[in-house]
Amino acid sequence: MVKVSEAVPAVGVLLAELLAACAGGRLAPLVRVFHGAADVGAALVDAAVGKPDHVLFVGSVAVGRKVAVAAAAGGVGCTLELGGKDAAIVCADADVPSAVMAVAAGAFYHAGQCCVGVERVFVDAAVYDEFVAAMVKHVKENVSYGYTPAPVGGGTTDEGDAGDTRAAEPDATYGVATVAKQLTVIQEHVDAAVAAGATVLTGGKADGAFYQPTVLTFPAPTSTPALDVETFGPLLPIVRVASADAAVAAANATAYGLSAYIFTADTAAGGRLARRMATGGVVINDVFLHGLHSAVPFGGCRASGVGRTGGKEGLLGWTTTQTVVTAAAGVADDWAMRRSYEAKLAALRALYGRATA
Repeated sequence: MVKVSEAVPAVGVLLAELLAACAGGRLAPLVRVFHGAADVGAALVDAAVGKPDHVLFVGSVAVGRKVAVAAAAGGVGCTLELGGKDAAIVCADADVPSAVMAVAAGAFYHAGQCCVGVERVFVDAAVYDEFVAAMVKHVKENVSYGYTPAPVGGGTTDEGDAGDTRAAEPDATYGVATVAKQLTVIQEHVDAAVAAGATVLTGGKADGAFYQPTVLTFPAPTSTPALDVETFGPLLPIVRVASADAAVAAANATAYGLSAYIFTADTAAGGRLARRMATGGVVINDVFLHGLHSAVPFGGCRASGVGRTGGKEGLLGWTTTQTVVTAAAGVADDWAMRRSYEAKLAALRALYGRATA
């Protein structure tokens, strides 16, 4: 059973169409797509109503916690993929032009409405000025908002084959905010950042249903919603740090723990930094790759959720482990012996080594 967000019901329609077309339609009867608001989702999670075997929720931290409580009340397993405040770290030896392109893609993809989007960048002071100048130039020249043209062609040809459904060249990098209230959230984060000492270098305000691509700079790490709370918009805060160690400390100073990105010429050192990140996934010298490959586990920790999708871990998360132990027949006499202290101590020593009284 799949319940899609009421903010994007067309996703559910497309999902149903794809299932009908996949495998000759054999998958369609196995999946039911539901539409509706929170009451529909609550009914599906309710063990007395929806009777789920396992619940997977993708969404906000606040709603995810409600889902977890409802699942626990019914003794149902739960996988949560919640919000993120994903940080990118740009080390002193990073390839700055490459890092700029990757970070910009991570920050402005889908108008920043992506759980693994880059929401903070901590840049080593040695390359900070170069990175900021290159990012501002890149955003002004290459990042824009607007509507994407409709697909070219479509339908079928006279022979019954699918026609040309390739989209025309997009005239914008990203589109609208999915829900209007998000524009208010983004603006509040920008205004609070400026009050906390940030400088707006590009954008900084809404334009109708769009929010401008916005680059903020901070002279040092600080506490403000733009650095602490998920923004979910085309906002890129860039923070100067003294070292990679300082960047790790600042990146970990949040309740979230979904993803992180590290840019460095020394991939071995990048791997060591990655293992210090309090996140479920880390990508070195790129963005998003851990969420694109179905063979690797994906998920977060702390407020960003529990459990994994993808990979062996993701498949096992939907199963229940059962342990079966078989003893030889006719063990009644053995149970009588187990009542003695000496027999219990001997068993402990056999199981755990040198047990002492």
